[in-house]
Amino acid sequence: MPDRGEFQADGLPDFMRALSNQTGSGAAHPSSGTARDGDLTYGHRMLGRIGRMAEGGSWELDLESGQMLWSPEVRCLHEVPPDYQPDLAQSLAFFAPSDRSALETALNHAIREGRSWDLECQIVTATGRPIWIQCTGEPEFRSGACVRLQGWCRVITERKEAELRARESTERMELALRAANIGVWDWNVTSDQTIWTDRMYEMYEWEPGSEVSYDRFRSRVHPDDLAEHEVEVAAALASGSVLKTSFRIVLDDGSIRYVANHAEVQRDAQGIAVRVVGMEFDVTARKLAEQAAQRSLAEAEAARQTLAEEMIRAEAANRAKGDFLAVMSHEIRTPLHGVLGMARLLSSTRLSRGQSQMLSTLMHSGECLLGLINDILDFSKVEAGKLDLTQTAFDLRAVLRSIVELMEPKALEQGLELVLVADPDLPAACWGDPNRVRQIVLNLVSNAIKFTAKGRVTIEAAHAGQGPMPLTRISVTDTGPGIPAAQIGCLFERFTQLDNSGGRRHGGTGLGLAIVLRLAQRMGGDVFVHSEVGAGACFTVLLPLPKAAEPLPAAETAPAPAPRRFDGMPVLLVDDHPVNRLVGKKMLERLGCAVDLASTGREALESIESSDYRVVFMDCNMPEMDGYEATIALREREASTDGQHLPVVALTASAFKGDRDRCLAVGMDAFVTKPFSLEDLQRTLAMWSSPQPEEELSPTP
Repeated sequence: MPDRGEFQADGLPDFMRALSNQTGSGAAHPSSGTARDGDLTYGHRMLGRIGRMAEGGSWELDLESGQMLWSPEVRCLHEVPPDYQPDLAQSLAFFAPSDRSALETALNHAIREGRSWDLECQIVTATGRPIWIQCTGEPEFRSGACVRLQGWCRVITERKEAELRARESTERMELALRAANIGVWDWNVTSDQTIWTDRMYEMYEWEPGSEVSYDRFRSRVHPDDLAEHEVEVAAALASGSVLKTSFRIVLDDGSIRYVANHAEVQRDAQGIAVRVVGMEFDVTARKLAEQAAQRSLAEAEAARQTLAEEMIRAEAANRAKGDFLAVMSHEIRTPLHGVLGMARLLSSTRLSRGQSQMLSTLMHSGECLLGLINDILDFSKVEAGKLDLTQTAFDLRAVLRSIVELMEPKALEQGLELVLVADPDLPAACWGDPNRVRQIVLNLVSNAIKFTAKGRVTIEAAHAGQGPMPLTRISVTDTGPGIPAAQIGCLFERFTQLDNSGGRRHGGTGLGLAIVLRLAQRMGGDVFVHSEVGAGACFTVLLPLPKAAEPLPAAETAPAPAPRRFDGMPVLLVDDHPVNRLVGKKMLERLGCAVDLASTGREALESIESSDYRVVFMDCNMPEMDGYEATIALREREASTDGQHLPVVALTASAFKGDRDRCLAVGMDAFVTKPFSLEDLQRTLAMWSSPQPEEELSPTP
């Protein structure tokens, strides 16, 4: 975020106060007169209506009182809270320095000379996001003095970025022409006037800027090539649209240069050639090496065609990226669901101590694999811009305490002390995404514990300064070996680890810190590292976590509810994978449900037709008829027969928001991601039932 600096008590910078005093001294002005009496609020409301009509927002500044008013639309584009009310200095601080100077000049002219303005400026919003706006304003004079400034602004980022892309494209083209030693020429056939670029003069060894006619050009063409060249030119002028020629030119010292032309013929309304514009290449070295200028041009054309095809393939690969990630998620999560599901079911049976230890190892390995898959998918979603953030009130201290509770056993196992130090001035309720905050800090703490052999790992949280959007600093410090300065720069690169030897002691994909950095930046923050070899490392995350407008509700102190059963509740489980059907059936029966099975969407519709189910658990990806098609057919049947709505819960191994949206769009009622747990099913079933609590779900013998 930009540094908003110190502001004057009345909200006016010094130069504005001086100008206001000068105009207020009775200086004559061409547009001075008596303004309509009325309060600032009324005028601001009128400007607000005009701003909304113009797809922008309005602003108004009373120079006598220093009061600045922004419409809701202006607050929105600045990304500030709805109750944020700046003074002029604070408003100017949002502008980029160069644009701020131009705006101050415009304000100067408006107050002194009554000029209005219309500027295109770049600002940095309260979340640190740079955008372009169009900002207009005009002064209001009363008794020869400027008393008010008012105007409107709107976002023009899309247009400015398009202009920037066009300018960059032109610059790239010019750079490419220079780098490729390409000359460009423009021949007016009617007047025989020719315009050459400097590179053309260089190739022909003529003085840059000297006059070039067609006859002068002919004098340079090799006598043996002139006749053929003129036949090709005549043919192109007569009926062609493109001129391609290769010939030799003879320089003043008698040396020969091979050139190739590629030009386009332009015609008037009568079809007469009036202009030829082309590019000329010096192909001497290539001609001598390959002994054929035509072959060189053909290879260049083939290379261009190959590049175009590669671009098409690259675009197709990019479009297929999302599909690939969905398939990968499904194909890996499906067998993993079987592994973890069966392991969880086994954990509820009576086992010997040795069996329990082996099962614990199995579940831990499965959870590690699931974490690896989630890391890869999270990184892919961040890279593709598909990671969604939630905004809600949450207790930051509680989030950090939960991380300590989760990681403390691992720390103690390694003989480490895990310490949390939270500033008591932190708000009781912050506004942001608690899950992503937890993911960032948990990743840093996990790394610190992994690479620290002795000592402690400390988590610290405190304010990092005040402003329109205050920042919170969360640091994770360890007493590990430290990081060499030369390697800090590559820490946040994907698939990068400091220990890349074949026998490295620490596992992982090298995605953890890459995800941390991208998540922090996605939330409007950043990550910094300080480390010395032998003295540990400190990772600091700065995040905009403002105080929530409303306090969090009081925490529940009642004991957790007893496990629930759904005895006799008829449900249908639809899945084409036999392992998934077995795991799901066992889990649902564990909760007391009466379970029927189907392996395709068509079988599911037949079972629903003949039986009365309370809930259907529907896999999304199946052969013959998938879960989407089956749900659509079910909803159509219900609509045509006025049938009762049957809840359908999506079961999918895909983990993208788009998959959830698609499920809801076809008429599904809920969404459960594989691998799911007994608790996931329990919460879902409770949505459509009032189950009776049991004292305990006893182990299965």
